[in-house]
Amino acid sequence: MTAVVALFVVVLSSGPAQAAPAERISEAQVLQTVNRYSPVFAVWYAGSQIELRAGWYNGYQYGWARLVPGQANWREGDALVLQISRNGGAGWEWGPTHQNVGDGVAHTGGALTYASPSYRFRACLFDGYGYNCTAPW
Repeated sequence: MTAVVALFVVVLSSGPAQAAPAERISEAQVLQTVNRYSPVFAVWYAGSQIELRAGWYNGYQYGWARLVPGQANWREGDALVLQISRNGGAGWEWGPTHQNVGDGVAHTGGALTYASPSYRFRACLFDGYGYNCTAPW
């Protein structure tokens, strides 16, 4: 009986398991982030500022891309992209993206950050002619 009681106490004292963080958060969840780095990196392109930002959501850090549009920039069909590298910047893949469809939104969803030096982000504007990107973080 003592062994059963001891096992019961150990199980109760360990508490509930914490769920793993989401790899991605939505554009709406990005607006709910706190303790933001504004911006981590920024670059000017044709009168617009492309920004790489980071902040905390539900206790985890996420990065996202934001565009502060200039005069004739951020045309329909342009894409704001958070690019992710898993090999220190040697290759880039598209992460969260927002294509301009005339909805007024000028930021992407977020991607979970990692402490690994191989895992890097950069914010890019793809305007149909090429990429214009911030420095990687």
